[in-house]
Amino acid sequence: MNKKLKISFLVLFLSFFAMPVFASQIYFGYNSQKFEIGEKFEIGVFIDTKEELVNAIESNIIFDSSAFDFEGVVNGGSVINLWVSQPQVKEDGKVFFSGVTPGGYNGDKGYLFSLIFTAKKQGVANITTENEKIFINDGLGTKAEIEKAPIQLDVQETLSQEEQVEATFLPLYDNNPPETFNIYLSRSESLFANKWFASFNSQDKESGVDRYEVLEKPQTDSVFYFLSSLINGDNWKKSQSPYLLQDQSLQSVILVKAFDRQGNYVISALSATNKTSWYKSFWTLSKILGFILILYIFYFAIKKVMQKNNFHNEEN
Repeated sequence: MNKKLKISFLVLFLSFFAMPVFASQIYFGYNSQKFEIGEKFEIGVFIDTKEELVNAIESNIIFDSSAFDFEGVVNGGSVINLWVSQPQVKEDGKVFFSGVTPGGYNGDKGYLFSLIFTAKKQGVANITTENEKIFINDGLGTKAEIEKAPIQLDVQETLSQEEQVEATFLPLYDNNPPETFNIYLSRSESLFANKWFASFNSQDKESGVDRYEVLEKPQTDSVFYFLSSLINGDNWKKSQSPYLLQDQSLQSVILVKAFDRQGNYVISALSATNKTSWYKSFWTLSKILGFILILYIFYFAIKKVMQKNNFHNEEN
């Protein structure tokens, strides 16, 4: 009896003084868990770091594609400053995202982004996470412990007045462009085969960033600048960060437009790193062509004088 009492006391003692293990969570926020068929709604994705300082997050968000239609993403005001992969559907019923927060984030209500769905099938459906990775900001690439936090949503034919919740995930009026941002050039052996790429990230705290467009513009002294202006003007390309540069010589000005979901946009520019090569320079080629033209004129002038002298010699 005494032995059992001692063991019980030891267990109680250890459990009292044991250090608790806190697991980070990627969890979901919502206005309601009940929706009507045809209703559009927003599910917020958040992180609770459990008092850890973390600097990188990635995961799959799994949803029932037979119950919901995926409409898009809103990420204005995210704690993620640099997206490695913007939230997007990689497979049916699976949204993948990956991003970093330089300097780290520590908090229990870290907003990552929102997913917009339309309910289409009556019944109960789950939204959860898969292959979650949260890295602690310790310089060692340490992975945080993770606890799942799935949610269950109920789609009904119709809802009673008491059950209806007005969900507004886009502002009624947003005439402000996204925030200004910087463009960074990098290269890495693990990305794009060590080729130069540009990374960028803007924020829009009202309707959220919708897309980016990139333009690599030759410098004004480039022949290609002159030709592109004559042929088709500026050719903006819809893209995302990171963006593989077409001009690996770094002789082009890089322009990036960030659009919000209401069509407002802001443009950031990065000057060309290197000067235009001499054989691409409009002014250099103009000088060469001018010199050739002068030689050509000089040649024909001499030829004409010689022909004239020969004519007079023949007459004499």
